[in-house]
Amino acid sequence: NIKHPILGKRVVRQAINEAIDRSKIVRTALNNRGQPADGPIWPYHWAYHSATSSYTYNPDAARLRLDAAGLPLTPASENAMPRRFRFTCVFVSEDPQFERIALVVQKQLFEVGIDVEMIPMTLRDLQGRLRAGDFEAVLIPMITGRSFDWTYFFWRSAPNSMIRSGYTAADAALDRLRAARSDEETRIALAGLQRVMYDDPPAAFLVRPETARAVNDSFVVPAEAKGRDIANTLWQW
Repeated sequence: NIKHPILGKRVVRQAINEAIDRSKIVRTALNNRGQPADGPIWPYHWAYHSATSSYTYNPDAARLRLDAAGLPLTPASENAMPRRFRFTCVFVSEDPQFERIALVVQKQLFEVGIDVEMIPMTLRDLQGRLRAGDFEAVLIPMITGRSFDWTYFFWRSAPNSMIRSGYTAADAALDRLRAARSDEETRIALAGLQRVMYDDPPAAFLVRPETARAVNDSFVVPAEAKGRDIANTLWQW
């Protein structure tokens, strides 16, 4: 939530991104069934700009950013471990996968002095909190794919936003993407959106889980390109 007095600082959100080892999340929380994420854009989209910068695991750089932001590591007290600051993060409780991810992220952030309290919550209760802006941070699944509709409506600030996080830095870039009319305009607009979300990240994009699907062997399922859901070829079965 950008309205949070500390999480609202861009340098803090950059530090959080550098403090997270996404490959370790894939290994330990997803049992190697996934890949690190670098943003809200599906990496197999034809307009995806692979040369755009992405955050790599660098806890030392994260500590330096937090020091420069005036958030030094305070000594331990009787009631608290040594930390720079603290915030709460709600996550979906119905799926154990999110608890596993939450615990890995919690540990990694604590290693740079950020104390996060992870709070499980039903999806229904969580959705109400998001619409009201009543949260400090949230760990949730997102939808990506061939269409940019979800990306636009999720991240574009508006009175009826799906999540009221106070993030407005990408509004202009999202509008340019929505207005693009040619392949080249789309590529340029998408690259611009990716740059904005790297320079001023609205979140820490963590991982892209792989999901298995079981299909009755009476169907002949055509081979699909890497990273694509077989449901996209349903009309060919």
